Amino acid sequence: MSLIHRPKTGKHRVGDRIAALEQQVAALRADNTKLLNFKAAADDYFMLLVDDRQHVYDAWQAEGHKRTEAEIVTAPPMHRDTTAVEDQATAPIDVRPLWDAHRPRQASWGRAEDDTLPLPAVREAS
Repeated sequence: MSLIHRPKTGKHRVGDRIAALEQQVAALRADNTKLLNFKAAADDYFMLLVDDRQHVYDAWQAEGHKRTEAEIVTAPPMHRDTTAVEDQATAPIDVRPLWDAHRPRQASWGRAEDDTLPLPAVREAS
C-alpha cells in the first residue's frame, strides 16, 4: 500500500470534470450577459432622466421669464394726470401700529414675577 493517494485519472472521470467546468463557464457567461444587459438598461434610463431634468430646467427658466414679463406694468405716458391736488400724497403713513401689532411678545411664563402667583381655583360642577 502506498502512502501517496493518487486519484484515478481515467477518461471517464476527466471527461466528467471537463463537462462540469464547461457548464460552469456557460453559466458564468449567461450571468455576465444578463448583468451587461441590466447595466445597459440602467445607462439608458439614466440618460433619459438627465434629458428629462434638462427639459424641466428649461421649462422652469421659460416660466420665470414669462412671469417676469407678466409682472412688468407698462402704461403709456400721460395715461392719467397725477398732478391734481387730490392725487398728491399728503403725509407719510405711520406704520408703527402695524409693527406693534406684529412684534413678538414675551411669554408670561418666562418672567420671574409670575412664578409666585397663585393658581386660580377650579370649581367642580355639581
